[in-house]
Amino acid sequence: MGTIAFVGGMVGDTLDGVTHRGVRALQRAERVVFPGDWIGESLRAHFSERLRYGRELTADQVLKVFDGVQDGAVLFGGDPRVFTGRPGKFPCAAKLAAQLEASNHRVEWFAGTSLVQLAIDAAGVSLEVEREDSLIVTPPLYGDTHGRRELVGHAYSSATLVMLWAEEAGAEAWKILSSIRSRRTRVSIVSRLGMSDENVQHGELGELEGAFADIAMPSAIVVQPCPEIRQRRAPSELPSGADTKGHRNSRRVAVAVVGSARATASDLANAEMLGRALVDRGCTVVTGGLGGIMAAACRGARSSSNYVYGATVGVVPTYEPNDANEHCDIVVATGMNHARNVVVAASADVVAAVGGRAGTLSEMAFAWTLGRPVVAVAAQGWAEELAGRSLDDRRDDVIHGPLAPVEAAACCASLGRNRTLQRREF
Repeated sequence: MGTIAFVGGMVGDTLDGVTHRGVRALQRAERVVFPGDWIGESLRAHFSERLRYGRELTADQVLKVFDGVQDGAVLFGGDPRVFTGRPGKFPCAAKLAAQLEASNHRVEWFAGTSLVQLAIDAAGVSLEVEREDSLIVTPPLYGDTHGRRELVGHAYSSATLVMLWAEEAGAEAWKILSSIRSRRTRVSIVSRLGMSDENVQHGELGELEGAFADIAMPSAIVVQPCPEIRQRRAPSELPSGADTKGHRNSRRVAVAVVGSARATASDLANAEMLGRALVDRGCTVVTGGLGGIMAAACRGARSSSNYVYGATVGVVPTYEPNDANEHCDIVVATGMNHARNVVVAASADVVAAVGGRAGTLSEMAFAWTLGRPVVAVAAQGWAEELAGRSLDDRRDDVIHGPLAPVEAAACCASLGRNRTLQRREF
């Protein structure tokens, strides 16, 4: 059968957030599906007869649209991997992809600009002001008991909540939030997100009941922590031994995930799990930007519910940014060939190695020389071989591990937060 591209990045009535690979996939597509109503007139005209859209579409209808098609596309706002679907009506993106693959189609993923990032930009909220910040994108509440329970649990936390609204559930969300959070909690409601008539309402939770009920699609609700709970941490409250000049607590911890471009299926699965777990903990994932372990880690990072645009960085060895894998948000084109490995290690607070060959060994050695903690993920290769060992006598510690991916992510986040500035001589 054919190839179906899941393309993210539709912003309002434009394709401004779509990657260049996504644009090419849309140009090739004989049929384009958009599982919603809020697609503007200019895009409807652009796709013309190729387009099928609407909230009433079912998965079976989508399969029928692509029957006999060599190239097709499903268009999403933001990253398709976080599309939750409509409970009981339309599947999430992962399940739709599985159904297409079961029908002998090949599915390609092209994530675009995150609607979450657009929402927090519109609301004027920074999620990196403090280390305790966490970003939670809740599923829709309409007809979804699980989503309702999840929102209740998140509301009891002190986290910043960003809710991308896909159903008419504003009034119910207000009841849940106002029963748990302080009425003084700052809230921003962004209606018509990304469109020319985008509207942002700021206020306290106790003042905005009517605004919750009148949400216009597509929209987002940004709920900040309760003022009674959240206070900025003074330098004296930082972890013991922390050097506030050496590590700014307003910056996300950067973890370089290193490994081979030619890896086994189990190593790729571990790298993807590691990337997801790192972003779950608020880290930025830095890689060498190419395939194999590097692509898997970035793909996993983007699948995290905590993902925001900019969470994946690729440092490629060439002068061409387009050589990076499709999951890199930011690309640094060094033109340094293998010497770019030192840039990967130097750009991170911590280096996590998954398996690895000679190139991975060099990145671990650079990290060791530069004073970066090194964590080995359980996988065959140099990472496992060197776990628990010291590379030389210039440092008192050892390479941590080998650890399972989730444990490695927790270790990396902790080491990165507590890392102090160290000047190293070669």
